[in-house]
Amino acid sequence: MKSKIMKNISLLLSVIVLFSCNQSQQNQTAKDEKASVKKIDSVLTHWIYSSDTDQMRNIINRYATLISVDEQFSIHLRLKDNEFEIFITSNKDIFTDKELLYKFDNDSIIKAYCGKSDDATALFLFSSEIDKKIFKDMAKRSIKEIEADENKFIQNKLGAFKEQLKSHKKLFIEAHLYSKTKQAIFNIEGLKWE
Repeated sequence: MKSKIMKNISLLLSVIVLFSCNQSQQNQTAKDEKASVKKIDSVLTHWIYSSDTDQMRNIINRYATLISVDEQFSIHLRLKDNEFEIFITSNKDIFTDKELLYKFDNDSIIKAYCGKSDDATALFLFSSEIDKKIFKDMAKRSIKEIEADENKFIQNKLGAFKEQLKSHKKLFIEAHLYSKTKQAIFNIEGLKWE
């Protein structure tokens, strides 16, 4: 009788240990899944900010970067040497065209003409070389006047785009890459940039 009780107790303890191990493993798996989702969420939906100081000019350069949901593209805001730029980079391919289609949330699609980096991995929004065509009386003006108007025009466009980034939740883009035309979505909510 004593041995039967001992066997039952042993069996009961084994069941309890197995149940505890299984429960602990389930809890760990749930924690791992939550951590994984949180990691993906923070990578894909949060702006990354950085800055550095130009010691020679005594100015602070600021940067903000966001990766698209599918991790194919990144959008970058850069204030460097007191010049503001916005550019899109491809993380997996090269751009073959300087045209970019974009829209915010459910707004209309807009076509932007961009400057392309030498290695074709970045498109700089609102390139001056293409926007020159809007200045109809260029021949009558000095180069300095044209450049000043172009810079003002581009900075106004960049400022308006930045304000759109701050006031919307999603940015959709379509770009022509070497492999094919691709679309991407950015969860842009929460940009902090003055």
